[in-house]
Amino acid sequence: MNVVATPDALRFIQCAGGMLFISSSTSVSSRLRITVLRAYCEPPNDALDFRRCDAGCFLLFFDPKIRRFPDTLEIELVGRRKRRIAAYWNGLAYMT
Repeated sequence: MNVVATPDALRFIQCAGGMLFISSSTSVSSRLRITVLRAYCEPPNDALDFRRCDAGCFLLFFDPKIRRFPDTLEIELVGRRKRRIAAYWNGLAYMT
């Protein structure tokens, strides 16, 4: 897995403790099921269950429900008023 993070995102993650957690959220409608990524720096209650990866400048943790890794995980800082991390699975905001 190749992790590509913008400089702003790296600074944000490092200032927040150097850890990034990736989980997924699934929405289901009558015709479509889509799984989107959620990225956050605060450890969740079940953080010990997450799979750890070394992303170079920070530690990356994947929710155990995510069984495979993307070819490329892109990380960037988004938002103007409330800054947050966004993660993209092979360039997409959802998992394929």
